[in-house]
Amino acid sequence: MSLSRQGRRPLWPRVLGVCALAGAVALGAGSGCSGPEEAHPELVAHALANPVTATFRDGVNGYAGTRDISLSENAPTASTGGAATLFADGDEPAGSGKDVSTLLQWNLASIPSGSTLQSVTLTVRVTNAAKNAYSLQALTREWAEGTATWQKATGTTSWEEAGAKGASDRNSTALGSLQASAVGTYTVTLNAAGVARVQQWVDTPASNFGFILASTSNTDGLDLASSEAATVADRPQLAVTYLPPGTVGDPVLLAAGDIGDCATTQDTATGNLLDGLPGTLALLGDLAYQSGTPTEFTNCFDPAWGRHKARMKPTPGNHEYNTSGAAGYYGYFGAQAGDPTKGYYSYNLGDWHIVVLNSNCTAVGGCAAGSAQETWLRQDLAANPRTCTLAYWHHPRFSSGSHGNDTTVQPLWKALEDAGADLILTGHDHNYERWKPQNAAGTATANGIVQFVVGTGGTSLRAFTTSQPANSALRTASNWGVLKLTLHPSSYDWEFVPIAGQTFTDKGTGACH
Repeated sequence: MSLSRQGRRPLWPRVLGVCALAGAVALGAGSGCSGPEEAHPELVAHALANPVTATFRDGVNGYAGTRDISLSENAPTASTGGAATLFADGDEPAGSGKDVSTLLQWNLASIPSGSTLQSVTLTVRVTNAAKNAYSLQALTREWAEGTATWQKATGTTSWEEAGAKGASDRNSTALGSLQASAVGTYTVTLNAAGVARVQQWVDTPASNFGFILASTSNTDGLDLASSEAATVADRPQLAVTYLPPGTVGDPVLLAAGDIGDCATTQDTATGNLLDGLPGTLALLGDLAYQSGTPTEFTNCFDPAWGRHKARMKPTPGNHEYNTSGAAGYYGYFGAQAGDPTKGYYSYNLGDWHIVVLNSNCTAVGGCAAGSAQETWLRQDLAANPRTCTLAYWHHPRFSSGSHGNDTTVQPLWKALEDAGADLILTGHDHNYERWKPQNAAGTATANGIVQFVVGTGGTSLRAFTTSQPANSALRTASNWGVLKLTLHPSSYDWEFVPIAGQTFTDKGTGACH
């Protein structure tokens, strides 16, 4: 097992813009690359809990706690516990309708009792691809790697139903899905039920019987490297991100827009970045270039970011509406995207109220005062009074990028301002820009809203075409990455996290109104 810790964050007495790095420019009174920046009237400083990511793979740092085996209906008494390859199929041999499934288990005893899990991923090396998806479920019966077969769980104990298909053999809830259409390495991010199941294993180790990867209907088989594979990096790996006991973890919101683009590779880099960043994902629009078609979501967005889909809260961009009714977007996300005739909705995250709006105003009846969306927004804010409120949509009210300011969303900003909201997140311009607190008209004010433009999710970046406005606190057009917000009960910490190989960042702490 290997452990990696995020570096401990120092106590921030002032908002610090780390800007003496490639592509960053910071201007304005009280700020600059030479020192700290007064970007908020009140600041809250406190130490953050440090999430730990534990990775479990045989042969890495002495770990040898993986058990895996394949069960074959066609060879019901054969045990394959020492094989270098694992198999899953719903029709083996072809035309027989007989099943093959794979069992996987990791010893998690090194995770301290009382830890709180945040995310779990499973990484495998696919050596024979399949057009079909295979489901992960939790096993609920003890089995032995050296003696398990299609008929028996151990040398002396049978499955309730052959192939571990009985109600006491496995839980029916899907914890994740593996779809590997080409040979390569794949990572499955477990859904909420999956994280809860692994949490149960940490809390009660005797309940850890591992996973079964199977499908009874698939006709295209899947081959995986096992824990006995000659190449250590090909062996199955489980990665668990958790908060150690005794720490208090406030929720994290990760945000970026302008993401999936088959013409670039940076969307893959930002997707890889998310593998190590637990938290809810706020998607800021323009997710599948160029037109948000179903094919572009499948080919240009899903391979880079799709494994994190279960934790996404999206908003549409203008490119999504290049397809009539944003059908590709709503088809991909389903209920996660809200009512397809509106595209706006809200949710709570910890002590924060989060509002997701649709800035494609002409598609939803406008954004003006009195429009359906603006009326709904005011009603939603009145019904959800919180100390801290955040909103996000695609088109920025303020931007010094090539698209510039967008006044059509000013009524939405004003409604949020009237309710005492704290943060607005946007995309659209392909850069990163943090703005000082200001009102809907663009006047700097201590009680104003802080806006972030985070169009750095993966598509090509664009240079700034204007000088930096006075209210623009810091900007860069040379770095891809995501904005990480840690949402405390009455304050927030922000940090721009760049992709591997880039070093620009921007971090600080702000108080809610």
